[in-house]
Amino acid sequence: MVSRGKEKLVLIRPFKGGLVLQTMFYANEIRDLSEIAKGEGVRLSAAEFELANSLVEKLSSDDFEPESYEDEYQNRVIAMIESKVKGRNKFRSEAHEGFHLIRRQRPHGAPLLR
Repeated sequence: MVSRGKEKLVLIRPFKGGLVLQTMFYANEIRDLSEIAKGEGVRLSAAEFELANSLVEKLSSDDFEPESYEDEYQNRVIAMIESKVKGRNKFRSEAHEGFHLIRRQRPHGAPLLR
């Protein structure tokens, strides 16, 4: 599968009556834990430790509601596709904001590939 211009390794497996696409890592993307610094030499003062614990407690919540978030990029793409399906070739709507079309001009008669 290709996503964001990069080929990704994926696994498709059954899950609860449907299919799930799960991204995986290539072997060269996986690091051994021994290669990762674990901060053994770091010393925290009591105040820093309390602050860290306080932040973790404040940011840990069961109130997270993923349905309250929307994929704005996907919404704009869908709006542009729907506009195109309706026969509009020019995208001059709110859905177009944030997108930039770059056309490269080539001299008349120049080959497409070099």
